Amino acid sequence: MFSIRSFIMAKFYDALMRKTEEHCLGSWRKELLENLSGEVLEIGSGTGVNLYYYPHDLQRLVLSEPAP
Repeated sequence: MFSIRSFIMAKFYDALMRKTEEHCLGSWRKELLENLSGEVLEIGSGTGVNLYYYPHDLQRLVLSEPAP
């Protein structure tokens, strides 16, 4: 089901969160994700902001987002 709220959030979320990402979230994401290996399933991937932080040698990465 289409939601205008979800559409707007997805469109502007990364820009709105940029300062917070630079201040702390980016380093937290790096620490959490940099040592993963094998196959990874991310549930609730949103705008895909975590993609930058995943190791490039994962066997498989599946992103799932339940919101349309």
